[in-house]
Amino acid sequence: MHSLTVLGVGIAMAIVAILGLKYAEPAYLTPWLGKGADQVFGRGLSTLFLYTDSILVLQLASRCRGEVRVGRTGFLGAVLAVLLNVALVLVSSMSHSSALSGVSNNLIYPLTKAAYFGRFWSRMDAIYLLALMTSAFLYLSMAIHLFFLAIKGVTWIPRPGKRTAALCLVGILCVSLTGCYDGREVEAAAYTIALGIDQGETQRYRYTFQLSNPLELGGSMETENTKTESQGEEESAQENKTVSNISIEAEDFYLAVNQLKSHLSKEPDFSHLKLLVFSYDAAKAGVLEHASLLFWEQEVRPSTNVCLAESAGKFLKEVKPTLEQSTARYYELLFQNRNTPYAPVVELREFVSRGTDGGWDPVLPIATAEKLTGIGVFQEGKLVATMDGKAAMLYRFLTGDATEIAVRAGNSSFSVASRKKPEFHVDANTSPKRIGVRTYLTAELVSGSKEDFPVLTAQLEDEMTAFLRETFRLKADVLGVGAWMRYGMLQEGEWGNANWREEMPKFDIFSQTRVKE
Repeated sequence: MHSLTVLGVGIAMAIVAILGLKYAEPAYLTPWLGKGADQVFGRGLSTLFLYTDSILVLQLASRCRGEVRVGRTGFLGAVLAVLLNVALVLVSSMSHSSALSGVSNNLIYPLTKAAYFGRFWSRMDAIYLLALMTSAFLYLSMAIHLFFLAIKGVTWIPRPGKRTAALCLVGILCVSLTGCYDGREVEAAAYTIALGIDQGETQRYRYTFQLSNPLELGGSMETENTKTESQGEEESAQENKTVSNISIEAEDFYLAVNQLKSHLSKEPDFSHLKLLVFSYDAAKAGVLEHASLLFWEQEVRPSTNVCLAESAGKFLKEVKPTLEQSTARYYELLFQNRNTPYAPVVELREFVSRGTDGGWDPVLPIATAEKLTGIGVFQEGKLVATMDGKAAMLYRFLTGDATEIAVRAGNSSFSVASRKKPEFHVDANTSPKRIGVRTYLTAELVSGSKEDFPVLTAQLEDEMTAFLRETFRLKADVLGVGAWMRYGMLQEGEWGNANWREEMPKFDIFSQTRVKE
C-alpha cells in the first residue's frame, strides 16, 4: 500500500510538471548544466533521505516471502529515487529563470506555482501541502508497523494484532489531524482583494490594501448626494461600500503588512487577492522585485491579475463595480480575454516569468476607474512606454490570443480572432537582417463587402509592422523573439555575447498576416 501511494504522489507531481511547461523555457537549464553535473545530480543525491523507506525494506527482510529479493528491491528503489529527484530538479529549473533560483528548496512548490490548467486550478500549489500530508501519513504508518514487529518477540508485552495497530493509528490521526487550534475562521480574517503600489513620499513605497467588506455585499450600494459649494451645483457621487481601502507607506511589503495589522481587528489574508496594481512611477523605477516576492508567497494565487494605473491608490479608491455588487467578482469578470479587446490580460505568473527572462519582455494593461484600455511596455523589468488601446489590440493579434475583436477596414466591418500562435522567420543574408512575424487570423464579415478582405490584410500588416518596429526601437522584446533565437545557441555564454538588447534596433522587422475568411 505504501509503495502504491508513493507511486500515485509521483504521478501527481509528474502531471504538475507537465502543466508547468506552458511558462517553462528549456534555455533555463543552461545555467544549471553549465555549473557541471554536480549541481544537478548532487542535488538529487542530497534529497535521497526523502525516500529512506527503501532502506527500511532491509528491516523487513526476515518477514518477506522467500522469492522476494530484498537487496535488489532496495537498490532499485534508491536508483529510482535519485532519478526522480534529478528529473524534478530539471523540470523545476525550467519553470523559472536563474534570476529566481534559490527561492525555494522544495522541488514540488516551484512546480505547482508555475503549473497552469485554467483559472479553475489557480491554486495548484495546494498539491504541495497535500504531498507533505500524504508523505507524513505514509511514514507514520510504516513506523507503527515496524514498532509492532519489533515488540513481537517481547514476552511481557501482549502480542498486538491488526486491530490494535489500526486503533493506534486512528488514535494518532484523531489527535494530529483534528481540532481548531490552528484554524482560521472566516469572520476573523480580513481578505485583501486588491493591492496597489505607488512611490511613497516619506517612505519608499505607498501600499493601498483594498479589503473586502462582507457585511455590505448583501445590501445595495448607497448613493450619497454632495454639494460642491465652489461650483454652486449638486452632484451625485456613488461610493463603493463593499470594500475598505487602507494606504500605508513603508520601505517594503512586509513592513506594510505589519502596520496594516495595527489598523485591523482581523488577520490580513491574501488568499483571495484578485488584482495587483502598479503606478506609472513605481513601474518606471522597476516592479519586478515586488512581483517576484508576491509570486512566491504561499497565500497569493499565481493567477492574480496585474495592471498599471496612473496612481494605484487613487484607482482602487475610485473603482465602482459595473453591474456587480461584489468588487472581487467585478475584477474577475473585467480581466477576461473576451471582455478586454483593447487591453491584454496578464497574470502574475506570466509577468514574473517573462520579466526575468533575458529574451522576453512583459506588458501590462492600463486601467482607469472607467475602463480597461491601453498597454504598458516593459524593458528589463521597467516601464519604458505606454500605448493606446489600438496598440494593445495589435499586440493581442501578434500574440495569438485575440477573440472576436471588431476591426474596420475600407467600407466594411470584420470580427477578427486568432487561429494559432505566431511564427518567426529570420533572414540573416540581408543587410540589415530581417525578422518576420507571421500571424494567423480568422475574419468574419459583419457588414460591408467581401472585397475589403485584402484591405483588411494589408491594413493589419502595416499597423502590426509599425507596432513591432516601435517596440524594437525601445529595445523591448514583447513577443519573445530573443527567446526563440536563443534556442539555436548551445551555451548561455553564447547568448550573452549575442548582445540582443543592443542589436534589436538594428533589425528590420515586419509582419505577415494570413487571414482566413
